[in-house]
Amino acid sequence: GITEYGNLKELVKSYCFKNGQYSKQFVDYVPLIGSKSLVNNKEFIKLLKTSASDPIMQQIQESAYDSMYIDPAFNWCVANKLINPLSKLVVADSYLQSGSIRHDIRNMFPEKISDEKAWIIAYCKARKSWLANHTRKILHNTVYRMEFMLNLIEKADWSLTQSAYIANDVKIKTIN
Repeated sequence: GITEYGNLKELVKSYCFKNGQYSKQFVDYVPLIGSKSLVNNKEFIKLLKTSASDPIMQQIQESAYDSMYIDPAFNWCVANKLINPLSKLVVADSYLQSGSIRHDIRNMFPEKISDEKAWIIAYCKARKSWLANHTRKILHNTVYRMEFMLNLIEKADWSLTQSAYIANDVKIKTIN
């Protein structure tokens, strides 16, 4: 993801290359990102937060988000012939949280991907269990993601037809 030891350096370099409003302030930090911990550097964190209001940073983040998560998730759906919007949402959520459709979760159930709905149901149940029982306890707090997906499955909303959804007490409006 876009973390200090992940893709943050490339994101900041792209921002500087495009002459974002705060590029000059970032120049000294670029060589440090990923090689020296900046997690407690208040000036760097403030600079990241401030630069978020710059349309250039927003465009770079949107592009990074698409290339790192949405495009690979969409390509995975195409390669595996998943067509339902809810299936695509499940896959995108997995890419956003875990970077992929994890093999260890896929190996937790016997359903075949050729039966799209059965596979998605089994995958959501397995992923919910994986999140709830993970050794990284912080993941336990994200079980709501699979509860949300399973609730949509229970309502047979495979086409995501509602104009808005509530997930973890947050209202999400759909784009029509």
